[in-house]
Amino acid sequence: MPASGVVRRIEFAGLRRIAAAALLVKIQSKPGQPLDPRKIAEDLRALEALGWFDSISVEVEEIPLLLAEAMPGAHPAGVLSDESQTIGAGSEPLLRVLFVVQERPFLARVEFRGSRLFPEARIRELLAEEQIELKPARPRDPNQLWQAKRAILRALAEQGHGLAQVQIREAAAPTAAVRVRFEIHDGPRVPVESVRFAGAQAMSADDLESQMENIAPHALLAGVRGKDVYTPERLRADIEKLEAYYRNHGHLEVRIGEPTVELVEGTAKSFAGWRTRKTAAYRISLPVSEGPSYRLVAASISGRVPELDSVTEKRLNRLEQQIFSREKTESVAERIRQAALKSADDSRRPVVDIRYQPDRTAATLRVDFVVREVPRFTLRKIEFTGNQRFGDKYFRRRIPLREGDYLDEERLERGLARISRTGFFKRIEASDVHFVLDAERQLADLTLRVHELGRQRLSFSGAPSGMRSTFGLAYTVFDLLGGEEFIASRFDYGPESLSVALGVAKEGLFGSPATLGLNVYQNVLRPWIVTNTGRQRLFRASTQGASFVADFPVGERDAVSLTYSASRTATSIRLAEPVVLRGSVLREVRTDSTRSALAAAWNHQQPGTISGIRIEAAGGPLGGSENTLNAVLSYSRTVEDSLTRGRNSWSFRAFLSGATTYGGQDLPLTSRLYPGEEFLRGFRSGELSPFAVFAPAASAGAEAARVASQGANLFNAFNLEYRMPLEKRVELAAFFDAGASWALPSWLGANAAPILRGTNGVLRASTGLELRFKLPVIQQPLRFFYAVNPLRLAGVFLLPDGTRFRPTDRRGAFGWALGMVF
Repeated sequence: MPASGVVRRIEFAGLRRIAAAALLVKIQSKPGQPLDPRKIAEDLRALEALGWFDSISVEVEEIPLLLAEAMPGAHPAGVLSDESQTIGAGSEPLLRVLFVVQERPFLARVEFRGSRLFPEARIRELLAEEQIELKPARPRDPNQLWQAKRAILRALAEQGHGLAQVQIREAAAPTAAVRVRFEIHDGPRVPVESVRFAGAQAMSADDLESQMENIAPHALLAGVRGKDVYTPERLRADIEKLEAYYRNHGHLEVRIGEPTVELVEGTAKSFAGWRTRKTAAYRISLPVSEGPSYRLVAASISGRVPELDSVTEKRLNRLEQQIFSREKTESVAERIRQAALKSADDSRRPVVDIRYQPDRTAATLRVDFVVREVPRFTLRKIEFTGNQRFGDKYFRRRIPLREGDYLDEERLERGLARISRTGFFKRIEASDVHFVLDAERQLADLTLRVHELGRQRLSFSGAPSGMRSTFGLAYTVFDLLGGEEFIASRFDYGPESLSVALGVAKEGLFGSPATLGLNVYQNVLRPWIVTNTGRQRLFRASTQGASFVADFPVGERDAVSLTYSASRTATSIRLAEPVVLRGSVLREVRTDSTRSALAAAWNHQQPGTISGIRIEAAGGPLGGSENTLNAVLSYSRTVEDSLTRGRNSWSFRAFLSGATTYGGQDLPLTSRLYPGEEFLRGFRSGELSPFAVFAPAASAGAEAARVASQGANLFNAFNLEYRMPLEKRVELAAFFDAGASWALPSWLGANAAPILRGTNGVLRASTGLELRFKLPVIQQPLRFFYAVNPLRLAGVFLLPDGTRFRPTDRRGAFGWALGMVF
């Protein structure tokens, strides 16, 4: 390359599809400028970054002056001045810069062949989840092809096919394109035959294997549950759990070395268990260096000692004279940090360092909690990478941190959890959060990498609106119309209800934090009603309507919402006995009503606690034929059980709901409460409601009084659970449910039927066990429970006509449902 000169021409060799003009705008070198080797190097990097070429090189050669004079446009502005047109010794040499490129062929077709486990459609979904795009009419990218191959191999390994093979075949196509075919060989399923813990003495092999969540070949139904599948990532996660288990049982200095994974010849039994066959299997050996088991003899606090509450002081004292537990120690350190946070300045944050002083000879340990304050970092910049369909505003609305705020890890974690819960992204891991810290100026730059799963989401739900065993399906799409809006459709079906809804919502409208939404819906309600002649469907209500919703965040944990709805309801009520009216036999009564309502709600969420209140008024100045007032108050909380070091938990819920009418109207059947199994397990819908007595009706010359559950207008419930996780997706819960409902005549209207004495406000209760399986696809628990009802409506009631009525409350019941109770 010449040392100096003026660039006379810039040319490209090897172009077939790409125009030279499209490349000239990508480089910094221009004709008429002095040669700059630094710019040439940057130009090469810029062209490589386009991803259009397999190879790029540059050649710079001097152009003879006579040839340059003969070239068209020989004297462009800025190249040769009038004085330099004469050949002289002082003239700068003229140069030609030639970029020699080899264009990548375009993809004509991408095929996936040979896999029995993953059809082509599933593979394309897998690559989309990994953000790997192999689309026709784009340049072939060898790196993208390699990433696709690795993604397919990882997916097969997760299914136990660790010996799978993927070959990439390329074939030339017309117009300098290429066809790519992935030839996939699943290979045999290779299970883990055994896991050996070399050097483990303090812990038994069974205890250690029980701590491994991913690889446990001797666990119950290990093959069905995928616990005999080996991948390096799954084993690495289990090693971390094993080390944590040791450290929580005294072994502070435990080390688990590099595992040895052997591929051996094993045996597999048939499904019936009477025939065996030879197959490949993995044997895993983990070298364990346990170290001594320490007993903690002293725990102290030094530095800026905060004022501790009684609970923290008790936990600090309990650490002494016990086997060392790192989990308990870190829990006390966090409580000390929270206490120090109350008195810390906004510009500084407390840090608690744990300093261990082990005595290996005596196997004792001293712990010192050192409290110190460090300056807070100020966020200078927040950036998001990996987002293609979702703009930065979408993430900023969910992360309660802004440029100029002090860096707060807890607020950041809450925001990341909100993003993950949307279902449009993969879980954001620690490796996706990157900080660049300027310690001198106490500034921090934050970069968050997100992995989009697509702008469409299909989700399932169970037991919406409290109906037992109800199944829900929802489909949501983002930015379909180009306005960053959400369009959602929902379908819910159950034995007592049917609901179809379509809605559109827009977040951050006009730059505000509010979310506005419009929904149209169709609901059908057909509850089972308990009568003295058995369970029957007393009425059927069909409602069509629309609602406008506005949500406003208030702080980081609170939100308020306003909802206006307008609907029309057609209700058909089945008569107990046919009635002859004007020569016609009536078997049911049909009524139509309109409803216009305004509702306000407040919700509060924090870790482990959810509470809210909702009040709705219908009719009156709002219009419509129904005048009703409804209110709901709920509170739920989950607390870790300290006796099990947080593995198990206590959960409880309190619920209160009321409905009334005004203006001299009757309370419609559709506004009354028919509580059942969704609040108290073991009681069917309507069984918790008081019973009303209707006037005797003539029937075949005899008179008989009719008793039916007419719904309540005031209901309260209390639920208590002790939850015990058994496996990753299995949980056992012991529960106690209690509740009562009232039908207050003054709230029912002027024409309310008389309530049967002894059935109003009766306390009911149930207790039992519930087994939950979290389904992998719909991410909802499938529940099986058995409830015993120690408090129920029992006995015989005398009716006005002298007949007797015996309620149908059961002593116990087995049931199942989809979705959580609370």
